[in-house]
Amino acid sequence: MKTLGVLFFIVIAGIGNAAAQQSNAPQKPKVRRDVSKRVQEKGVAKVGVMLSGQWELDSKLTKEAALAQRQAIAAAQKSLMAELAGTRYKVISNSKIGPYMSLEIGPDALAVLEGSSLVKDVYLEEMVFRPTLLQSVPLIGGNHAWTAGFE
Repeated sequence: MKTLGVLFFIVIAGIGNAAAQQSNAPQKPKVRRDVSKRVQEKGVAKVGVMLSGQWELDSKLTKEAALAQRQAIAAAQKSLMAELAGTRYKVISNSKIGPYMSLEIGPDALAVLEGSSLVKDVYLEEMVFRPTLLQSVPLIGGNHAWTAGFE
């Protein structure tokens, strides 16, 4: 259990370190233009949100580190929802294994997302990445099952 606490701290510290590094680099807008345009035209948009931080595929981590990372992702998602409190937003889905959320947002929520240190990128839902076998097989450990002799 002590190991989980240490790994959780390392992941959280990595998020803070990444945010500090990003503040020194020239910032590109977090919210893509087409998102702003859609919200301006329709008053609402379904968007994907990528959270800030350093994240790894579960298959590249130990079981303990993967669990700690999933807990850190859930904590970051919860913190972002707390920042969005009082704005027009609805959670469509939260990823349990990746730093992503799918939201329906209004103009006030869009402004919060743009200013949040928890957010790396906001894009229209139509642009959501659909994983292929090349990405999904390692996520579920299929490559390890294959090398262990399972088909």
